[in-house]
Amino acid sequence: MIKPGTMYPEIHKAAYMSLAEGLKGLGLIKSTPEVAVEAGALYLFMPHGLGHGMGMDVHDCENIGERSFDFSTVLERAQKSATCVHRATWRVEPGTVMSDEPGIYFIPALMDKMRAENKFEGIVDYEALNAFRNFGGIRIEDDVLVTETGSRFIGDKLLPLTVEELEAVIGKEE
Repeated sequence: MIKPGTMYPEIHKAAYMSLAEGLKGLGLIKSTPEVAVEAGALYLFMPHGLGHGMGMDVHDCENIGERSFDFSTVLERAQKSATCVHRATWRVEPGTVMSDEPGIYFIPALMDKMRAENKFEGIVDYEALNAFRNFGGIRIEDDVLVTETGSRFIGDKLLPLTVEELEAVIGKEE
């Protein structure tokens, strides 16, 4: 979906939606994926941005000194100047080079904090989430070049991405 003219928050939201659908399938999200994303619940699982700009002249200082997953708190400033909340107002154009780093983390301290604050009650199944306390996380990074007609990965595809590709590399357990 990365193509010229796309707003970066749309790309980030699409990644959140995909993650929310998977979490729903695991029983960790009780609501619809749409409700979970709109409520900000995906921050619990992907507390980092989807990616960032790359290159010689990149000023990606988003939210310096701020730790808010809610861009609405900085939206007015972001709309005036993209210098400190770059990704919130970023429209990708041909020649944009960016990382694409979806990930999922199970951070016990963050899980405990959100639960204690009753964040995402009715959305996140904290009881089911406990089974993942010692899992850690997974993050995949690709680098992307936005072209005139879409985008392409930079470099050769070296990492297995699908279950089948991974099993071919490590050998399927019987």
